[in-house]
Amino acid sequence: MTVDAYIAASESQHAAVLSEIRSIVHRCLPNVEETISYGMPTFRINNAVLFHIGRARHCCSIYPGARVVQELGPELDGFSVRKATIHVPIDTAVSNKLVERIINIRMQHISGDLKPAQ
Repeated sequence: MTVDAYIAASESQHAAVLSEIRSIVHRCLPNVEETISYGMPTFRINNAVLFHIGRARHCCSIYPGARVVQELGPELDGFSVRKATIHVPIDTAVSNKLVERIINIRMQHISGDLKPAQ
């Protein structure tokens, strides 16, 4: 399966959210690679996973890892959050700012410039 096929197989509201997240990622990182990992669209840069995205019944999810979720803290107010997952409602616009922050934090992690959260 490809990322295109995953999105095409999604209901229209899910497909719109997933496509918007994907567009933001490609705008920020034109050389990002896409793959399917763990059954979900996955973005990779410099041979490292940036994050995964996926769909659920009533939302789409971004899987940046627990460290990113912890670092974002209050920026995630208003989102349903699990330890390593941010749920994005399918009936609201995707926050460009949030996706860009996730990308920036993950890029810092990947480059080794950010110390682990305490």
